[in-house]
Amino acid sequence: MYIICSQGATTDKETGAYSIFEVIDKLVLTEIPKPKAGEGVIVIERQRFVITTTWMIDAKNGEVFDDEFDLHLLVNMESGENVMEDRQTFKFGGPDKIIHRMTYNMLGMMPVKNSGTLVIESRARKVGAPSWKSQNYKVIIEKQKLELKPQGNDK
Repeated sequence: MYIICSQGATTDKETGAYSIFEVIDKLVLTEIPKPKAGEGVIVIERQRFVITTTWMIDAKNGEVFDDEFDLHLLVNMESGENVMEDRQTFKFGGPDKIIHRMTYNMLGMMPVKNSGTLVIESRARKVGAPSWKSQNYKVIIEKQKLELKPQGNDK
């Protein structure tokens, strides 16, 4: 099926249609120095980072709706630095629910140390199966530093 990263997603309550908006293929993360004593506070709106991954039942290979599946999400830098990991199980639920969608909202600042490539991997398998089906998505990460200039020194 698919895996994609975006700044948001929503499901239409009437039709059930799922919409993804502001797809992310590159993130620029700015390190902001802590204010010194007596300096003002910096307030920054965080950028949303939503991971959407979907899987479809594979009836041709003997999967049935009552089967339980393992789902493993890995978010790592290509250099090997672990950012996030999640494991859970799911069932498709019935003949009218042949697709299983998981949405992850990463909250807060992306915990990466250096620029590079972020690799998001979603793996699924029938519980007890020896091998995984896998899909991945890559995001370029650029880290930069913000230089704060003292206020009131216009000279």
